[in-house]
Amino acid sequence: MGKNLHPDFYCDNIYEINFETLFERGIRGLIFDIDNTLVKDGVRVPDQENLELFEKLKSMGYKMALLSNNSKNRVDAYSEGLMFFSKHRSNKPSRRGYRQAIESLGLKNSQVAMVGDQIYTDVWGANRAGLMSILVRPHNPKETLFCAIKRIFEKGIISKAKSQEEYFYG
Repeated sequence: MGKNLHPDFYCDNIYEINFETLFERGIRGLIFDIDNTLVKDGVRVPDQENLELFEKLKSMGYKMALLSNNSKNRVDAYSEGLMFFSKHRSNKPSRRGYRQAIESLGLKNSQVAMVGDQIYTDVWGANRAGLMSILVRPHNPKETLFCAIKRIFEKGIISKAKSQEEYFYG
């Protein structure tokens, strides 16, 4: 499990990811977590920055999907009008949701990157599914007790990885 918990790259937020370089490396599909990755937990709809990013990524040739462990109502509210695959209650880090998202993109695993804010769901699941994993700092430091406890264990992994210059991506 230990090796599967290490993301391929880390960025402070989704806007610091160098999507041009990812595209040059053969990545054609992006799977995003929603809460604390794209928007603060509880923000129901994409903000203007999200919408502009999605348009930029579409124009570059990316296919996109959303993968969340949150409820149908929450995921449907965020994804309405985005016109790409979204999966609620995906049970990350289970491979099943990742497989469904990859299938919706029509791409090979090696052509897809997962972007998320949690090691024990987003990164672990992406690595288990054979995807590139990109960890971003969570939007909102206030989290549920369960997430706060997981973050304690994540700190060691992130600290070790931050000491490796190639870990930062941007």
